[in-house]
Amino acid sequence: MFRARGKKAKAVETHKDVTRVIRENKIKSRSSLATWLFLVLLFASSIVVVFVADKMQSEYFNEDNESPDGFNRTYAVKSMEHIKQLSAIGVRMIGSLQNEKVARDYLVQSLLAIRANSNSSMLVEVATQQTSGRFDTDFLGGLKNVYSNVTNVLCRISPRADKMSRAHSLLLNSHFDTSIGTRGAGDDLSQVGVMLGLAELVASGRHSMSHALLFLFNGAEESNWLAAHGFIVNSSPISYETPSREAEEFTNWADSVKAVINLEAIGSGGRELLTRTTSKASPLINAYKVATKYPRGNVIADEIFRSKIFPGETDLSVFRDFGKIPGLDIIFVENGYGYHAAEDKLERLKEYNLGREGKHLYRLCMNLANTKDLATLQKLNGTEHNKNDDVFFDFLGVHLFWYSADFAFFLNIGVAASMLLWILDKRGSLFLLRHVGNAMVRFIVIIFASVVIGVVMMSWSPLSWYSDPQHAMLLFLPPALASALLVHSMANSASSSILGGAAFLSIGQAAMTLLGIRSAYVVMLWTFPLVVVVYSIDVGSMFSRKLSRLKFLHGSDFNVSFFLLFTVCCLPPVLYWVEVMRTVLAIFLPVMGRCGMILKPDVFISAIVGFFVAILTLIPCSALGGLRSSPKQTRLIGLVLLLFTGYQVIVSKEKSPYSRERPKRLFVQHVERRSLSTLSSSSSSSSSSSSSSSFLDSGLWINGMDTLALQPLRRLGVKEWEEAKAHPCRGLACNLPWFFPLSDELQGGWLLPAKAPPISESRKLKVTVTKETGSSQGRKFSLSLDGPSHMALIIHDPNHQISAWNLNTLSTDAGSNEVATRRKDSSYFIYFASGLAAPSTGLHPWRIWVEVRGEAAVHVAAFGHYLLFDNNGETDLSGCSFSEEASNFASLLPHYLKPICFYDVLYNFTL
Repeated sequence: MFRARGKKAKAVETHKDVTRVIRENKIKSRSSLATWLFLVLLFASSIVVVFVADKMQSEYFNEDNESPDGFNRTYAVKSMEHIKQLSAIGVRMIGSLQNEKVARDYLVQSLLAIRANSNSSMLVEVATQQTSGRFDTDFLGGLKNVYSNVTNVLCRISPRADKMSRAHSLLLNSHFDTSIGTRGAGDDLSQVGVMLGLAELVASGRHSMSHALLFLFNGAEESNWLAAHGFIVNSSPISYETPSREAEEFTNWADSVKAVINLEAIGSGGRELLTRTTSKASPLINAYKVATKYPRGNVIADEIFRSKIFPGETDLSVFRDFGKIPGLDIIFVENGYGYHAAEDKLERLKEYNLGREGKHLYRLCMNLANTKDLATLQKLNGTEHNKNDDVFFDFLGVHLFWYSADFAFFLNIGVAASMLLWILDKRGSLFLLRHVGNAMVRFIVIIFASVVIGVVMMSWSPLSWYSDPQHAMLLFLPPALASALLVHSMANSASSSILGGAAFLSIGQAAMTLLGIRSAYVVMLWTFPLVVVVYSIDVGSMFSRKLSRLKFLHGSDFNVSFFLLFTVCCLPPVLYWVEVMRTVLAIFLPVMGRCGMILKPDVFISAIVGFFVAILTLIPCSALGGLRSSPKQTRLIGLVLLLFTGYQVIVSKEKSPYSRERPKRLFVQHVERRSLSTLSSSSSSSSSSSSSSSFLDSGLWINGMDTLALQPLRRLGVKEWEEAKAHPCRGLACNLPWFFPLSDELQGGWLLPAKAPPISESRKLKVTVTKETGSSQGRKFSLSLDGPSHMALIIHDPNHQISAWNLNTLSTDAGSNEVATRRKDSSYFIYFASGLAAPSTGLHPWRIWVEVRGEAAVHVAAFGHYLLFDNNGETDLSGCSFSEEASNFASLLPHYLKPICFYDVLYNFTL
């Protein structure tokens, strides 16, 4: 009987154990379902919110455009009409009739019309400027810029009754010249049109002003920011198009500039982005915050500029470095596939984008034109522009956060230290070390999974996604997501995994801050909510029993309170990072079509996608750790994602990387190479000259602007192209006429045999070298170049023999003649650009003298670039119709291969 009772009791206990296990499994199943639902809702809602907010904020001008005293639709329409008229002129390269005469005259007449219709209380002055000079820049490894007679069109608007208002002015700058082969509707006519509309509105006198507004339309930005330098540094007089008696004082307009707002474009639309600031720009940022309904900007773009990851500068650098003026860069960045190409056309611009920016700029200008802060702004000193300064970023366009570098340091370090100390207090040092390591491994694995696909695509079908950006996401996002779900679900405890991720991010945040990386705030957005929540619970538990029973991140209970608190911690950073990911990809995807051969675009984009997935999932997806059904679900989902990735890899082989709207860029240079005879010295005369030259060869030099180089041409069935070989790099600068020093980026180019370009003898580049006697520093040479508007010299000086030079003896304007800016290969790249040619010869003169120590030879290459030789840029954007050979080459190309042609004469000689 006792044995029977024992068996019965044991059976009851067994039943209770089974019931408890079943109940626990049900709880875990419910927890698993709730976790998956939480993750899906978190990411799906964030994506929807980001894209809806962007669309709403981009197009809000359509709903708020009839303000009678602001930049309304009337001015947006007028801005678009200005863009239309200027775009119809065609390509506007410095030195062309279209740029130096037609576009200049249109701007002057438009400004005079604004003046004629202005309010009698406003003084509107219109002027032009021809300026010359020289300066050094570290762009592309080091350039020396020399320029002559470049064009500026200026307009100053100030209260007529207050002469002293002209003592302090706010400068707005944009440029009306273009790169070769484009009408430049986006870059930068979109900003020129907005500035003309803005000038008309300001001249109407609807709001009072205490300071002047100065509008600079510069005609030489694409040739290395020459006109901006000429305005802000040189003392070249301006020519008034309006009665000069109205401006008896403050005739040097540049001296009155206290701050600058530079308006640029690397795309054809989207919301304008505040990308860069200088030191002492605090009043400008504050005014921007107040003036902009939906502010958009972050310091990440500034960090990219400073890092030189991609070569790129704007006029702001010139105003900052040479004028010592604080300022802002505001840029259109999206839809950049047409940047510096024929696809940068009027049809890509949207009226509401112009109207929205005009509305913001008008408010910004009125704020600054009526504040004492503008008058008190100080010039930058010699080093301030290099300091890591203010941190700024917007949150979904709702608010722009801005704070100083010092505050950023203490905030980042304080939040990181608080997170790490809390974990040490609750879990101990061994826990911290173990789980930080686990988080780092998870982070690396996710990025690695995406990069593996990028490496595979580089050998299988590179750039297959370029014509279809969504395909890039379909290729690189699934493997990163699959690995993220797998590695996060393998953790034994969700709370431990979350805390390990938080500790890893805190350490990264602190390291970035100590290295002076201002964008460390992007990591702080993850750790700050966690710190606030856990410390709030700890403090609240001292006063509330309910809070003391709340064990958030202490165990594995997945109840309602956990998900509510976890949402508070995850939603803000997920929203922000989704927006940053969208913006970064919108900027970088188009860049991959023009970044040369050094960067591997599939690997680069896959690494970006993998990095964003790793950041976005490190904290939220850690909630999958320790769930009973999670491994099975994640393995199934991961398998589906990997199969989908495999399918996308296979079909990518059939996809063309290029399309009519997103073509491949080709540079076609019709080259004539010549040799200048060796100099002979003479002691019986003051100098001896040797300028005879001999023809070497000629051909079509062709380069592709992306990683595929010229491979697509080999598949077109042209026998000569199928058999073409890369031109070997021998001699100074590979014995080729580089427009910019890009020999590392552009490799594998062809030099196909062709007759010399049909440049008439009267307009062909002429180089004369004269050796002078009597120099105390060694040998002195005078170089005379007469040729096209764009010329260059490459001087190879490995032994530091050049002791002095004057790079433009025809100009008396201020500029550096320091023998500096040597490149890594011990050469100097000297770039020359000029406005309209001399009427008598049709040529642009350039005069130089150089002093050389010692007797060793110094090798020199001189070349002239003939761009739009026949000034036919309004009908032939490519420039390929000038020579028969270039025209025949272009006629064999399909619509998705777009050539840009120009013509070169190159001389090699020694000093």
